[in-house]
Amino acid sequence: KQPEWAIHEAPDIERAWKIAADAGLNIDEAKQYIASANIKALLDQEISDINENNVQSTPTFFVNGEPLTSFGEQPLLETIERNIKK
Repeated sequence: KQPEWAIHEAPDIERAWKIAADAGLNIDEAKQYIASANIKALLDQEISDINENNVQSTPTFFVNGEPLTSFGEQPLLETIERNIKK
């Protein structure tokens, strides 16, 4: 259902909450959880990592700290095999 809420650069968070509720998530409990200091720290770290590593889309793969330059199963396998041989 991502296309329903993940409008590029302007996600519809309320729509995402509705989809989550329809799937059985306890929204009040989830909102309390994400407001906790531990989760805020985790999200802040994720945002920092995204910015530091110039992540522009998902999925983005890294092998030994280096971004995969071509997307797909074969480039990923080749990169892993090349790094194993090092």
